[in-house]
Amino acid sequence: MPQYLKNCAAVFLMLFIASACSTQQVVKENATRASVAEQEVPENQLLDVAVQVMDPGLPATDKEIEEAGLYPEVRRSEARYIPYQLKETLQTTGYWGAVRVVPDARSVSDLQITGRIVESNGETLTLEVKAIDATGRVWLDKEYTDTASKFAYKGNVAGNVDPFQDIYNKISNDLVAARRGLSGNEIERIREVAKLRFATELSPYAYGDYLEQDKKGRYRAIKLPAQDDPMMARLAKVQEREYMLVDTLDEYYARFHADMKLPYDNWRQYNYTEVIALRELQASARTRYLAGAAMVLGGILIDKNSSTRAQSTVGVGAAIAGLYAIKSGWDKSKETKLHKDALEELDSSLSAEISPLVIDVDGRVVELTGSVEEQYQEWRRILRDIYAAETGLLQESEASPVSDGNKN
Repeated sequence: MPQYLKNCAAVFLMLFIASACSTQQVVKENATRASVAEQEVPENQLLDVAVQVMDPGLPATDKEIEEAGLYPEVRRSEARYIPYQLKETLQTTGYWGAVRVVPDARSVSDLQITGRIVESNGETLTLEVKAIDATGRVWLDKEYTDTASKFAYKGNVAGNVDPFQDIYNKISNDLVAARRGLSGNEIERIREVAKLRFATELSPYAYGDYLEQDKKGRYRAIKLPAQDDPMMARLAKVQEREYMLVDTLDEYYARFHADMKLPYDNWRQYNYTEVIALRELQASARTRYLAGAAMVLGGILIDKNSSTRAQSTVGVGAAIAGLYAIKSGWDKSKETKLHKDALEELDSSLSAEISPLVIDVDGRVVELTGSVEEQYQEWRRILRDIYAAETGLLQESEASPVSDGNKN
């Protein structure tokens, strides 16, 4: 066989192998189990956890969003859905006190969890997660990634197991490991500092010198209020009112999670199929382009080096076959675009199914949409006013800041 024919045959063989192997992946379904407390944790060792609504991870401009193939409405919905899924996971372990989803970082809790969605496409979920306790100690700051199994969406839509439950279990286990590394006294200090930080936010004038903060942002209590301090008793009542709103917000996120589950699971299942299909189509189209080009080149070489009419005919035929292969690659690319268009249509339908909720808080109507943060901020201001009215203490306009332990 002439050398140029051997070369063409080698090219075709490599392209075939690459096409056959490019999309093979084995993924185990939810292989990580969440660690569960073997015995009841004492009340004074339970830390309350606030899981903040996540950063959706959207680029700054519409052009960048479009180029990245992201769907803003879905991402913003996921930014509320994912924290609640994590909250449910943490709550079932028995290691924590109250676990709540909160709209922003203004809620002082024993342990605060924040995060950003890096990638979410039905096949892969990647999150950046950070957990910091009330003293400023960082428990974890890392990126988590999970890939859904092809079996995750078979017969599981509207089921109880999330396709990415592994990622929530891993986060939960890391938090449990960090908690186990703390002594009982350290746990109690976290709870004390959380209460003092709440008191300082409500009345810096009265409690600003109870805490100090170092250059690393770590808080420590330099003195504690008396157990029979009447102002602390009032403070506890105000904090209960705060919990009332936070619990109301948490109920909103619970309803949002429940309302979103079915359309979101359907979206993820469809998107998972589309992501796999897109990858296979892109690989197939790329292979067809390369194969077509090789066949055209091979046909030209055969024709150029042919010494007989029969060889020349073979060369022309190979070139024509190559052109058909290239056209097939173009057709596959058009099919890819159809899949993307279908995803955009599905995104619109999902967004339409998820509507904001309106709740009544002590006669105040609060619309829980993008302005939840503003409503929550307003509620915190009202709480400060209530506390000031009950205690007669001045507010932040005449307040002293938390003391800096590094000042001379």
